[in-house]
Amino acid sequence: MRAFHIERSMLKNMDWLLLISVVIITSIGVAMVYSASYTVVKDDPGFYLRREVIALTIATFAFLLASLLDYTVLQRFYKVIYLLMLLLLLLVFIWGEESDYGGLRWIPIGAFNLQPSELAKLFLIICMASFVDAKESQDTPQLLLRVIAILILPIIAVFKQPDLGTTTVLVVITASILFFYGVSWRWLLGITLSGLAALPMVWVYINDEQKQRIYVFLDPFNPAYGDKAAFQLLQSFVAIGSGGFWGSGYMNGSQTQLRFLPERHTDFIFSTIAEELGFVGAAFLLLVYFILIWRILSIAATSRDRFGRLVAGSVGFMLLYHLLVNVGMTLGIMPITGIPLPMVSYAASNLLSVYFALGLVVSIGLRRSKPMFP
Repeated sequence: MRAFHIERSMLKNMDWLLLISVVIITSIGVAMVYSASYTVVKDDPGFYLRREVIALTIATFAFLLASLLDYTVLQRFYKVIYLLMLLLLLLVFIWGEESDYGGLRWIPIGAFNLQPSELAKLFLIICMASFVDAKESQDTPQLLLRVIAILILPIIAVFKQPDLGTTTVLVVITASILFFYGVSWRWLLGITLSGLAALPMVWVYINDEQKQRIYVFLDPFNPAYGDKAAFQLLQSFVAIGSGGFWGSGYMNGSQTQLRFLPERHTDFIFSTIAEELGFVGAAFLLLVYFILIWRILSIAATSRDRFGRLVAGSVGFMLLYHLLVNVGMTLGIMPITGIPLPMVSYAASNLLSVYFALGLVVSIGLRRSKPMFP
């Protein structure tokens, strides 16, 4: 079996709506990264735009590579992929670069920083889906214990960086794979309740900054937390509110262009979109996201095999979780966790990971049975 093999007959299964959605979201992302980062680097307004274009070029190549790849080939190498994931996460603690907010998350590679925890999301999808697909029984404690055993090492490595947001993403990926595998709701409910019961223990191990973010989420206007702790969230409120229905205009947002809004080109880029493009622009972006996720889940539902269903389904749930958490934290209905908005935030490693994952979804779609949705 050839790893890269596309027949002309497969092209009738191409999901053009998915591709169009990706192009639209990415185009909005590039435009908004330029607007949000225009004043970040003094005397060089195009600094982040150039980096974004380079990252997008690399990510596009990864997307095409994954689209042409027969996705079932990855099953044969999932143990190697798992070891590679652990190695990259370990290298963070050896050669990692400390972020502005503390913690080790990036490995410097030339002018760019590689964030292994972002790649870990993709690797975990492949590894967990490959492992679970090889099992026949759905409701055995042994299966769940082995899944937890696979998850525990990357969870610990990411949690120790510390990166609480990505830690929750890895949990969501695992839960979505179990859901699409067909594990009964009783087991899933039991796992959920066990996770909730473990929260007090998790609280003991998270750092003071992460705890402060939880406090601010619960009561952002409490003066006891100080201006700095809640400043980011309050400025997001102002930016979104000032955008109104039509927005203040591209590159005309006061909170963005006057640099009141922190992390405006990364985690809080949705606040910039709402300020400059208004409710209409923000709602349009969300609509395109939901169309994309719908098409991904459609491909999962019509996959020719269980492995394809597990991969595509978990990619869809991962993107949905990213969307809900990122937008939710800018609105104050989710804690600030540092989860980027896929294909929109300036986040090169996330863009690479998401594009490769979407390429796998396209590969699954090309090789699926008759599409469920026309």
